Amino acid sequence: MKRVILTIALLLSLGLVTQANADVNTGPQYGDFQDVLTDTNGNVVSVTSGEVNGTQGIASPYGSADTTNAGTPTILDPGTSAPTPSQVQTAITSNVFMSTLTGASSTPTPGCMTHYQDAKEMDVINVSVQFIYRMTAYWCWDNAWHITSWNNGPVSWPKVAYGWKVDENCVGKDSTSCYGWYYSWHGSPTGGHYAFRQGRIEQDIPLIGVVIGYCYPKLQLWVNAGPYWSGTHSDGC
Repeated sequence: MKRVILTIALLLSLGLVTQANADVNTGPQYGDFQDVLTDTNGNVVSVTSGEVNGTQGIASPYGSADTTNAGTPTILDPGTSAPTPSQVQTAITSNVFMSTLTGASSTPTPGCMTHYQDAKEMDVINVSVQFIYRMTAYWCWDNAWHITSWNNGPVSWPKVAYGWKVDENCVGKDSTSCYGWYYSWHGSPTGGHYAFRQGRIEQDIPLIGVVIGYCYPKLQLWVNAGPYWSGTHSDGC
């Protein structure tokens, strides 16, 4: 037991772990994504995937007069309570679509998209994956700037390394953690959709079960009518 206590004290002094209820000192973070675009008959048009370190998106080429309010709720998702002003402001100011709109006048070709994006945490030497927190979404659209259907699948953890344990799929560090809504885009009240997801995972000392810290991975996703999206990710450590 003395050896265990001395080991924990040494790790804390080196900053390799943190005290319980504190954030964990881990390695670099990344974000994977994959898009499967289909036509209205379900035929696959394209599959795109990648890995980025930062914000990623497929920018819409269609301009909009709604740039100052893109993200303001028009219709709340089932189970979403009235958002706080801070949540709405985050949805508006974080939407990177706004810097890429060009004002093209053509309309989108109807279709559907299946999309996932991850918050992926690496170890301190950037070799092995510690955990992956994933959000999956599916949406369809018409040629009149309407998202005609939206489905956010359940969040998941495709990878959890030894020494980590999932605590909650949807729990915020400071607020409600899984919510979303439609917002107005190109004159349509269902032209865009915003989704926010945050979970919690704990790091334990193997064989002992002592919690030494938590991470709160976070994902945000904006989609506009068409195969266009913008996303952000954070490991929350």
